Amino acid sequence: TTFPSLKYYTKNSKLLAPWIVLSAQETLLDFGLKDFTVVEYGSGISSFFFAKEAGICYSFEENVDINGEHLLGSESWIKKMQDQSEFLDLKINLVSPNEENILPKNIISNYWQKDSYLLIFIDGCEREKIFSLWSDFIISNKELQIVLLVDNSDLPDKASTFEKLKKNNAMIFHHYGPVYGQIYSNSCTSFITFNPQLLVNKNYSPFTHDKRWGYGNSQAS
Repeated sequence: TTFPSLKYYTKNSKLLAPWIVLSAQETLLDFGLKDFTVVEYGSGISSFFFAKEAGICYSFEENVDINGEHLLGSESWIKKMQDQSEFLDLKINLVSPNEENILPKNIISNYWQKDSYLLIFIDGCEREKIFSLWSDFIISNKELQIVLLVDNSDLPDKASTFEKLKKNNAMIFHHYGPVYGQIYSNSCTSFITFNPQLLVNKNYSPFTHDKRWGYGNSQAS
């Protein structure tokens, strides 16, 4: 199978794939995302994917330019996200992060919609800190219906947090392989939860998944 190239500023509403390992994308489609509140640390194409597929998504994003410098103005990443949102006619919920509102207890109180599950996508600034905070939280609240989705989870700076999760018997599912739009580079995307039933929901086979992010994609090659 070949996949079309993917750019952040694509003007093609059919190319709304998060830049994670392909098999992890299949797992997301298994979820039945309409039953989930999604909170992501860092916005991008994934924000539009979740806006279309999930019950609701909130995206924490700093007002920075494409070089990572803080600024206010028309060239900010937030402005680009807002422009793309208008073009695609997909509403996104951008939240400016601060020391308090990024904390798990704030997410639980102010963003988690009642009668839904919670998916936390960690792929932005301070990702090691956020990963550690959320890991501590789910270890202390194992009964809550929460799934952590961690991108680039093979990087060494996450190793100590994974060890902590393993010692507390968390269910950890690693997906290794190519990333959508970058089929020649491999990475790791991981799901962590104490409620593994959340990882399988409505679709029983990848062959049944609607490849809504590309043209003519198929599992057969």
